[in-house]
Amino acid sequence: MKLIIMRHGQAALSGDDRVLTSQGIRETMEVATAINNKYVITKAYASPLTRAQQTAQLVLNQSNSKVIIETLPELVPNGDPLTVRALIDSCCLNNEVVLLLSHIPLVSELCYEFTSHHEFGPDFATSSALLLDYNGQIATPEHFFAPQGEHWY
Repeated sequence: MKLIIMRHGQAALSGDDRVLTSQGIRETMEVATAINNKYVITKAYASPLTRAQQTAQLVLNQSNSKVIIETLPELVPNGDPLTVRALIDSCCLNNEVVLLLSHIPLVSELCYEFTSHHEFGPDFATSSALLLDYNGQIATPEHFFAPQGEHWY
């Protein structure tokens, strides 16, 4: 299975439930294009917060799939990575490409959890995403997407 762990796009600095800025939309669309040129997302899970929902929708709008975003309350900034991993393990198949759209610090904690506690953690700037190859036990970093460019591992 491929897991795409993505941080929401840049959001306005007001209130708890913020919306994407025009820069956040542009950067998300840039990353979304790069992701969708290489992978077909089969499932998408996002935090209930507006900026994450907006980011997930932009990514899916760039794709050819008819995937509907499933909202997971566990994907909030202080969510539990073990709970998220258990959900993925229970409902996702080996041949799927799964988008997890969340926030700092959870995106970094998810990388740590899925890679079995390796000392790995990219700088998750807004709109950036890490693609992991996950065999159900351990994940290996494969591709990092960011508005400033992308690279393979």
